[in-house]
Amino acid sequence: MQKKKAWVLWLINLFLFGGFVWNISQQSVWIAKLDNQSSNFFNSLIEPSLTYFLIIIARLFTPLLVLIYTAAITEFLKKFTLRCYWFDLLSGYLIMELLKVIIKRPRPANSLVHATGFSFPSAHVFEITLVIVTSQTILKNLRISERKKVIVQIILFLIWFLVALSRLYLQVHYFSDVIGGVWLAIIWGTLINLIFRK
Repeated sequence: MQKKKAWVLWLINLFLFGGFVWNISQQSVWIAKLDNQSSNFFNSLIEPSLTYFLIIIARLFTPLLVLIYTAAITEFLKKFTLRCYWFDLLSGYLIMELLKVIIKRPRPANSLVHATGFSFPSAHVFEITLVIVTSQTILKNLRISERKKVIVQIILFLIWFLVALSRLYLQVHYFSDVIGGVWLAIIWGTLINLIFRK
């Protein structure tokens, strides 16, 4: 019964996300206003040392490097069930890239650094969010203390915050791109958990 309810909630979430994507593709006014307000806010924060720091964050946590980090950690832990999560991240990345190609949204023109590819959704934010979503099941099954689990979660959320901040501050993505990255990762991660995880 509980799993049936979870499926219903997932389908509702997917439907709402579809509506959001449609608004992005149609360049809806409310999306444009949201993105402009975000851009204006981050323009007011620009400062050289912060720019340098967030460029480093963005380079340390590219989608490819996140995949490599995950593969290295799961190999170190030598657990087959954990290695499956590397596949979750890779398959999710392919879905995200497919959506990018379908929507073909150009990146912001006023970015602080050069970025290639389409804008929606944010690949950086998608991949690190998917790590957090899938890690909840990993942490639940790992035999470590609750305190260590909390520390791991805090570190992951701090990384997520810095990555999301870097995409917005450097203005290589619109605010709605970041929302889309988070949303799609939650949908994909939840689907994987519903199908394959207990």
